[in-house]
Amino acid sequence: FLTEKAIPETDAYRISKLHADYAAAGGVPDTTALTAANVLSIFDGYMSQMDDDEVPEEGRMLYCTPAVRKLLKEAQEISRYIDVSKASAGIDRRVHSLDDVTIQMVPSGRMKTAYDFTDGYAPAAAAKQINMILVHPTAVIACDKHSYIRLWAHTQGDGWLYQNRKYGDLFVLENRIQGIKINEQGA
Repeated sequence: FLTEKAIPETDAYRISKLHADYAAAGGVPDTTALTAANVLSIFDGYMSQMDDDEVPEEGRMLYCTPAVRKLLKEAQEISRYIDVSKASAGIDRRVHSLDDVTIQMVPSGRMKTAYDFTDGYAPAAAAKQINMILVHPTAVIACDKHSYIRLWAHTQGDGWLYQNRKYGDLFVLENRIQGIKINEQGA
């Protein structure tokens, strides 16, 4: 239940809430189409803006879709060195971090600008794809207010009863909005 329902829905809610609060605080998402030729220069531009705004370098996180992670692996500005003298089982091309920024891949279905949470979660009709979010953890507060999980034997019939309640939210700190950069699908 947690891996198939609760965690994906929480991710979708928090990412769309971050986007909504960012826009409400005056943040304007970048709508530049990302390619292998420009993804690193856009990332470098975000990092430079954060440096100018005195956002700490330590702790920055990049949340991106699988497509953006693929672009980072194919980026033209990256040079690769492969040592074939070692007896390794294969070549590892994964990109775990970039300039000390931890990269976290998030499925694109969880990276939309808006969702309908009536029955689980589904992208809203006017939702746009969020490609990547560069964020410093001091710019947001993600908290769980109440988390309750209980499993007990059901008294009627043969089986178990599982109950899971979780209430939480995410808040963007308006005075630290410079610690967030978002790239989303254009119009």
